[in-house]
Amino acid sequence: MKEKLLALLKTKFVGVDSAILDRIATNKAEAMTDEAQLPAIVEGIGFQDVLQSYGDYRAGDATQTAVRNYEKKHNLKDGKSVIPAPGGGEQQLEPGNKNNSQTFDPEAFEERIKSFIQNTMKPYTEKIEGFEAAQTQAQRAATIREKAHALGLDDDTLSIIKIDDNDDVDQVLSKAAKMFVKSGIGVTPPLFGGGESGDKMSAAMAARLDRKKAAEDYKTSAIKGLN
Repeated sequence: MKEKLLALLKTKFVGVDSAILDRIATNKAEAMTDEAQLPAIVEGIGFQDVLQSYGDYRAGDATQTAVRNYEKKHNLKDGKSVIPAPGGGEQQLEPGNKNNSQTFDPEAFEERIKSFIQNTMKPYTEKIEGFEAAQTQAQRAATIREKAHALGLDDDTLSIIKIDDNDDVDQVLSKAAKMFVKSGIGVTPPLFGGGESGDKMSAAMAARLDRKKAAEDYKTSAIKGLN
């Protein structure tokens, strides 16, 4: 079933490295009991799962590379120092052997490996975090837009409503909707009854913004005239 799952994942995530998808397929296939579950499992796998698998994949490679490089640099193998044996080949010495010029420190070795992995994975971790932040922001913006439309606020009006990250979105939009209903600007009529058409509302909003800009331009010109 793993192979069938992998084939479906390759179709869904075109261009993604097979090794990354293989990790996902291996993990998901362990809990599968029936091929009928395949469509639901594939549907439930999103881009975030691919990113996570990619991070694990890179971490595994980084760990292996770090171990090989460290062992090569310090003449180690499986935690033991290695020196050439008479007649060729390798001779392994137990840590702490009196003939061993270097004492192997397991804790220092582990710390070096952790540091190497963290430094190697940092660029990928930052990319994933940036993607997640952008995705969260986009989802929040879509939710705000949907709620604003439900209250009859059009996009022009929404663009001038300030909503901070810690604000209660429903409360801010509700207050804004009440304010704009009274002014008759930027509100879609069907939700509130009567009023001008949507085009006239947009025109009213544009006129309001033009008046605001004209006032700001006049103020700027007046200041320049005093200089």
